[in-house]
Parts: sequence; structure tokens; C-alpha cells
Amino acid sequence: MNLDFRRIYLYAVLGALGGLAGWTLTIPVAWLQLPGFTGLLLKDALIGALVGVTIGAAIGSYDGLFASRSFGRLLKGVFLGGFIGAFGGALGLASDEIIFVAGGGGVWPRALGWALFGLLVGSAQGISRWSWTRIGYGMLGGLFGGLAGGSTYERLSVLLQTVTHDRELGLSSGGALGLTILGAATGGLIGLVEVVLRATWLKFTRGKLEGQTLTLDPRKKAQTLGRAADCAVVIPGDPDV
Repeated sequence: MNLDFRRIYLYAVLGALGGLAGWTLTIPVAWLQLPGFTGLLLKDALIGALVGVTIGAAIGSYDGLFASRSFGRLLKGVFLGGFIGAFGGALGLASDEIIFVAGGGGVWPRALGWALFGLLVGSAQGISRWSWTRIGYGMLGGLFGGLAGGSTYERLSVLLQTVTHDRELGLSSGGALGLTILGAATGGLIGLVEVVLRATWLKFTRGKLEGQTLTLDPRKKAQTLGRAADCAVVIPGDPDV
């Protein structure tokens, strides 16, 4: 096993930035007062969608920014990651509210909703490459990342509300730090699980991608290599390829 720490680190940083961006978008929504339980579900779904689109898009940008350095792949990764992340966030937070009420409260019902969110966000990394192997890696990493990050986020919010004796301040501070942790955990574990479980990969020994590794799908009998964005292995800026 060859751990690519740079890959894991970059996934975590992108996820953290996405979580922080998501928090800024949810600030106005947090003040919305919608009547009834249906209104609460709609509010949760909207918050989840906003957080999901930013974390999903940020993590989805990894391939285009670092792995292939391809603008086409960057756009595809951001679009798919953001779209699936928004859906996963909305579904996850609405579901965790239902579980939370049915279960009588607690941190773990909400963490399960974030786990569902992470699972769907992780799947986008493989969908963008049409790789069932990478879909599985991403879903598993996202599931663990969402569960770990989500439980930390929820516990942190409760702790800060208790310490500050100010619900709004606790929710705001907990949201900023907690969503950053959620994004970092989701991104980092997506990267870690893929690196640990993958069976075949390439390591670049020279050129613009020197030192980086690229996961290959062992289910595919043939894989293309070239400068085009639709190749399985993209070698950016090499006139000899």
C-alpha cells in the first residue's frame, strides 16, 4: 500500500473550504421562521442543499485542479459534485430531522443524516469518471466522513450553546467550525479510503504531476492515456503525448 498523503490532504482542505463556504450561505436561511413541522423540514432541506452544493463542488474540483489539471474535468467535477451534494444534503438533513423527532432527540440521529449526505457526495467522484470501483470507494469514504464529521458538528454546536449560554451564538460559532470539520472529514476520508483500498494505480515520476498517484479501475480492460480531458489518464501539457 502506497499512501498518497498529498491527495488525502488536498481532499480534506477542499472539503473544509466547501464547508466554510456553505456556512456563509446558510446564515440568512437560519433566521427563517417557517410554520409547522413541514416548514422545519423545508428549512432543513434548504440548509442541507446549500451546504451540500458547496462541499460537493469543492471536493469535485479535485480532479480538474490537481489530478489532471484539466478545465473540462474541473467543470464536470464541480457540476456533478455540486448537484449530487445538493441532493444529498437536502435529503440527508430532512431525513435526520424525521429520525431526530422519532427517536426522541440526540446527536446520532442527525449524524446519520450527514452520513447519508457524505455517501452521496462521495459517489460523485466515481460518477464523473464512470468508474464503479471509484463510486464504491467514494461512497464508503463519504459515509464514514459524514458520520464522523456530522457527529462532531452536532456535539460541538450543543457544547458551544451550553458554554456561551447563548443559543444563537452557539449555533453560529458551532456552524462555522462544525461545517468546516464536516467538510474536512468527508473530503479527507473519501481520499483516504480510496488510497487504502485501491488495487491498481499509477505514480507519476516526472513532469507536472510528479509525485502524484492516480487510481485505475481494474474492472476496465483498457484505459486511454493522453492530453484530452476524456482520457482515463490525462497527461497535461506534454507535447509528446
